[in-house]
Amino acid sequence: MSAIILSGVELSAQYRSKIAIESYELQNKHQIVPRLVVILIGDFAPSQIYVAHKEKACRDVGIICDIYRHDSTITEAQLIRQIEQLNQDRSVHGILIQLPLPVHINVDHIIEKIDPNKDVDGFHPYNLGLLALGIPKLRACTPYGIMQLLQAYNIDVKSKDALIIGKSRIVGLPMALELLMHQATVTTCHSETLQLQDKIKNHELIIVATGHRNVIAEDSFMPHHTIIDVGIHRINNQICGDVDYHYAHSRVAAISPVPGGVGPMTITALLQNILCAIQLQNA
Repeated sequence: MSAIILSGVELSAQYRSKIAIESYELQNKHQIVPRLVVILIGDFAPSQIYVAHKEKACRDVGIICDIYRHDSTITEAQLIRQIEQLNQDRSVHGILIQLPLPVHINVDHIIEKIDPNKDVDGFHPYNLGLLALGIPKLRACTPYGIMQLLQAYNIDVKSKDALIIGKSRIVGLPMALELLMHQATVTTCHSETLQLQDKIKNHELIIVATGHRNVIAEDSFMPHHTIIDVGIHRINNQICGDVDYHYAHSRVAAISPVPGGVGPMTITALLQNILCAIQLQNA
């Protein structure tokens, strides 16, 4: 048995070609130059890498991406003042706060200060609420990208038993809302969940977003599984996910690789959100 590889690389390239055309039309027909501002605080190496990927993806499709860099000593009040200025700047269509933030800054306070129509990460309570109601506008990028990946490979989640391992605001919570919107039956697990491996065996769609390696035991992989791996780790100078990909590959029905699976789709969803934000701001 060999699993179907759910590659986000080729799919992202297709979507980004369409995004580039839309961006070109906005600039040439409507004199709107799409612009994203990313606020990056401190020198956390993974954040620097993620922001560099976002910046390149934006520029490849004709979206201006400005990086506002701050020392980790910036105060919450100073950060809020900058967000409020960006909210009022009509040339800025998307505001992204690169997480994590320093411990002295309350993440919830910061996200709530972003104009919901410029919240291209999809984390604002207003946007999460719309998703919960099944009428999303700006959607959390990783879950949105995952849904598009599943749809592209004709994996219908309707009536499927879906298990999400991880309950973060970035992935777990909005992922559950996305799946519920598409009529899946959803179970969310976390560090306090008992008998996790039994639950894994009995579900069809498994989405792993824990930040920990080898969450799924070797004997828990089943031929009916579709595995979506959101994790990313660098081990011995190689990139891998939360799941043992090489072991799982020959034992499940379908699996997303790391790298090249969810990651490209997350950034593609961000680009889509920027164009959606422009529509919302010009409605």
